[in-house]
Amino acid sequence: MREDPLPVAHPNEKFYEGDNQYRNSGQALEYKDLNKHTQEAFDKGQDVHIQASPSQAELLYKNFKIMKEKVRSQMKETILEKYGNAADWDKLPRELLLGQSEMQLEYDRAGRIIKGQEAAFPRSKYEEDILINNHATVWGYKCCMQTILNSYCTGAAGIEAAETANMKNFRCHFRRLSC
Repeated sequence: MREDPLPVAHPNEKFYEGDNQYRNSGQALEYKDLNKHTQEAFDKGQDVHIQASPSQAELLYKNFKIMKEKVRSQMKETILEKYGNAADWDKLPRELLLGQSEMQLEYDRAGRIIKGQEAAFPRSKYEEDILINNHATVWGYKCCMQTILNSYCTGAAGIEAAETANMKNFRCHFRRLSC
């Protein structure tokens, strides 16, 4: 029986969850990988069969995993040798991380800095502090509890109306449950 005979039962109350529970865990996955590797090796011309010689298939698969790991480590070393390791580098300056600088420096004729050492706050590419549709706050939830982005602010009257509507919905829902 592959499927769970009691799919709606609580997991703590089940005594048997079907065979599919064990198909993708433990040694079943290892055997699945071994079987797949053996089939691919046979298709490529190697004389190996998992049922005829399981020890040979297992040894071939272990050697393949070792060689694959060696190739992977050599590839990693080659890449690190060619490009370096970014984790070993020092931290980059803040100006390079942000990709912008609002500093304006003024120089004299000799090339010395006259003024402009003060750091300015970087400007955002988004519009800020713009109040639309009669809202008292930037987006509107704080002033009128609207959850729709471009809704018109109704203020305290809108909050009271929303609470009244919620109470009516609650009473109506409660009546349906008690019947």
